[in-house]
Amino acid sequence: MTERRAALILAACLTGIAVCLVLVGVVSDTVSRHVLQAAPTALAAGAVMRRSAATTLFAVGVCSFWLVVTGLVWLFLAGLSGGDSGSYSAGEVFLTVGIAVFSVAGILRGARMNDGTSSVAAAVMITAGFMVQAIFMAASLRFLG
Repeated sequence: MTERRAALILAACLTGIAVCLVLVGVVSDTVSRHVLQAAPTALAAGAVMRRSAATTLFAVGVCSFWLVVTGLVWLFLAGLSGGDSGSYSAGEVFLTVGIAVFSVAGILRGARMNDGTSSVAAAVMITAGFMVQAIFMAASLRFLG
C-alpha cells in the first residue's frame, strides 16, 4: 500500500469519527458540544495528509481516546461502570459502534504507518493526541454542557 493511500485511509477513519460525533450531537440535541469534541479529530484528519510520523502518531492517540470513551459507554450500558451517568438513545448507542470501528481501524492503520520513530517519541505523540482530545472533551462538558 502506498504511503498516500495509507494516509487517506487514516484520514477517512478520523473523519468517520468526527461525523459520528456530530451526528451524536444531532440525535442528542447537543450539537455545539459535539462539534467541539470533533474538532481535534477533524484537524488530525487534515494533518495526517502531510504524512509525517508525528501527525500519524498524534492521530493514533486521538483514535485511542475515542475507543476508551466508547468502551466506557458500553461498560455503563452493561451496568458494569458507575463512572458515566445519564441515558443513551438507540441512535447514540449505534453511533458509538461507528466511533469504535473507525477508532480501531485508525489505530491499526496508524500503527502500520510508523516509519521507525523511537518508542519514546511515539509514546509522547500518542499521549499528546490522547490528552488534546481529552482537553477538548472536558472543555465541551464544562463550557457547553
